[in-house]
Amino acid sequence: MTTDIPADRLAALVPPDDQRLAARMAQDAFATIFRLAFAADAGKLSAALADLDGRCDRWCQAGAGPEEQALRRALLIGGLDQWGLAYSQAFELAAIPALWALHHLVKSAVSTWGGALSDRAGRRRVILLGWGVYAVAYAGFAAAGSQPTC
Repeated sequence: MTTDIPADRLAALVPPDDQRLAARMAQDAFATIFRLAFAADAGKLSAALADLDGRCDRWCQAGAGPEEQALRRALLIGGLDQWGLAYSQAFELAAIPALWALHHLVKSAVSTWGGALSDRAGRRRVILLGWGVYAVAYAGFAAAGSQPTC
């Protein structure tokens, strides 16, 4: 039995070179955060987070229109998420400080986009949507029988 994977209609919105760049940026960002999370210098970590936030935001804003900008942001967030999963499995969850820093990087990157969405769709709707996403995520955690193994 073979399953055909449907064509990715969104891939045409971001050229392959930009997709590769997003993957590389996500890898570099996570590696930097992970490395500095174990360093004793909180100032270095803060400076690196601010630099990464600025670079990621500028790259996302370079999209041709709102759809491409949102897709670029999604590519980065998805890439960061995958690197976080890979590191947490490779280091047997020793990556928690880096994941915490990554969470705040993603949160700051999405806050501007969320604010603009809130202006258009209404603050209450966006807040309810956010709570809904959290509820689904935590329901998924509760339904999980065990941690995934490699």
